[in-house]
Amino acid sequence: MTSERKNPHIVVVVGTRPEVLKLIPVIDALKEQKSVQSTLVFTGQHDSLVSDTIHGMTFDPDVSLNLMSQDQSLYDLVNKCMLQLKEIVQDLRPQCIMVQGDTATAFAASMVAFMEGIPLAHVEAGLRSHNKKEPFPEEGYRRLIDVLANFHFAPTGMSAQNLRREGVPKENIYITGNTIVDALNTIVPQCRTVQNPELSSLLEKSQSKLVLLTAHRRESFGEPLDNIFEAVKNLTLMDPEVEIIYPVHPNPNVSERSKDLRSHDRIHLLDPLSYEDLLLTLQHVHLVLTDSGGIQEEAPSFGLHTIVLRNNTERQEGVAAGIATIVGTDKELITTTALQKLKAYQPVSEMFDVPVNPYGDGKASRRIADIVASKLTGSPRSTRDWCGP
Repeated sequence: MTSERKNPHIVVVVGTRPEVLKLIPVIDALKEQKSVQSTLVFTGQHDSLVSDTIHGMTFDPDVSLNLMSQDQSLYDLVNKCMLQLKEIVQDLRPQCIMVQGDTATAFAASMVAFMEGIPLAHVEAGLRSHNKKEPFPEEGYRRLIDVLANFHFAPTGMSAQNLRREGVPKENIYITGNTIVDALNTIVPQCRTVQNPELSSLLEKSQSKLVLLTAHRRESFGEPLDNIFEAVKNLTLMDPEVEIIYPVHPNPNVSERSKDLRSHDRIHLLDPLSYEDLLLTLQHVHLVLTDSGGIQEEAPSFGLHTIVLRNNTERQEGVAAGIATIVGTDKELITTTALQKLKAYQPVSEMFDVPVNPYGDGKASRRIADIVASKLTGSPRSTRDWCGP
């Protein structure tokens, strides 16, 4: 793989669907930077979920690994990822390694960057729930990655403040916006046809109050997940117009406990959705119930309120903007809050003020690419409409 290079070389490492979605716009922006070269490495952490990920975006990794095996632990995953990435990095000898978010892939790549003495760029730096056990292991991963990072691309002012409180020098923090908004701007206009037949028929129920449920986090396993399921059952009983759309995560801790929901006519359990189908769902539903992080960033672009099925969130911007409500897994609070938000629902087309996504303006990727190229080459920055030193 090694070749003579005249320009600084960046290795971008991705492994999961969110990483792919959020870094493809950055990779495209890096390619427009003539002063740097980049190599995209895909670890395969979410291989089965990434293959059908993107419409209108090109995902063509230069190097693909095959890390996943059945029932492997986090120890196995991180260890295999580090060892394989070490070989690649030692061969390519890049001037920078770029990671995104808080996955096992991002953590392993960050450790390799540290061990090899290579500057690390962290996209989506500074997110904090301030509880190392929620979400687990993501909160630990992102804190450790930020300790090792040289360039911190904070999506918002709140995330930048978290970094400053932890002692990260101001000159190493750049407020860029979240690149998921860039991705949405590319993908959404091209999403027209629902691929899942059952989902397609559900989205045509114009008289129903459609609610999207996603629940799969480790800390939700067991009684918390049971409470969530009881809450959505109660929601359908208390409002006969409500229909629940629930793409079930394949983890047995989720899929096995969700089987009881199949006996309820207005709770629809689906296979995991392609990303296009997820976005088309967000265009049709009235409300989102989720313990996920990414949907909290995506829902605002569709004018949707998000009920967060967790005790805290690392994405406080939505709460501050009044478009997200944290309820934990208290089944009564979930039900009453959902009923309240459904009653207040207003389609985007009827809103006086079109919602603005508090997580970004669609220009984050260009800012990140411009900053990285400037730092590695010493050239002036071409993109000026961003905040930071």
